[in-house]
Amino acid sequence: TDIRRRLDEVIARQKQIDDDLNAVQQVLRMGRLNEAITILERILKNKPNLARAHGRLGTLYASVGQMARAVTHLEAVERFDPDDAYGQNMLGWMAYVRGDGAAAIEAFRRADTIRPFTVEIQFRWGLALQVLERWDEAEFRFRTALEIDPNHASAWQGLAYALRHLGRTEEALQAAERAARLTRWQNPDVLLTIADVYADLKRWDDAISTAEKALDFASRQSPQLVPTLVQRLGEWRRQSPR
Repeated sequence: TDIRRRLDEVIARQKQIDDDLNAVQQVLRMGRLNEAITILERILKNKPNLARAHGRLGTLYASVGQMARAVTHLEAVERFDPDDAYGQNMLGWMAYVRGDGAAAIEAFRRADTIRPFTVEIQFRWGLALQVLERWDEAEFRFRTALEIDPNHASAWQGLAYALRHLGRTEEALQAAERAARLTRWQNPDVLLTIADVYADLKRWDDAISTAEKALDFASRQSPQLVPTLVQRLGEWRRQSPR
């Protein structure tokens, strides 16, 4: 019958979409971004209102530097699925990465409206607020992220950074030490944060030993941090009474 035939067609189209989405994951695992983009474009040609495909495609276009196309697809996510915060979350992250704190904050606000009390959105919102030096608001967002996930090391680090700028150094130290414990004192960026707090407190020996440990890890994990750490160590050794 016609009803049965149409039903079979719908089932076949959905199976093809599912197969194509699985194929996207497979080619991404092999680093073949352009092939993944081609598959997603094909999916959207057959089903233009598939929010999930728009989100993935937008992220991939951002990865290859095609920002205008990325924005178009990420904006489409909310349009086709008002309950999906992925598009606004990614738009916020893209704005943060390019240093546009105001645009990032607005996107994260919209993402939070769609999906409230989400740790990633709250954490990223806090980072965006730091760009504009809105430290009180940043503190609130980091604390909200930690209410959701008390073991979010980066949120503890962000909180420490905000508290330093609010002049609440002892509280900043507690937050930084929590971030360090959660990363087993092996994350050079976190170690740099706690070393900075030690220096604020003029605990020069602690600042220097922590920065030396950070330098050791950074030389193997994060070479971009090495110049900053070398500079800090030079300053603190000059100020240390030893």
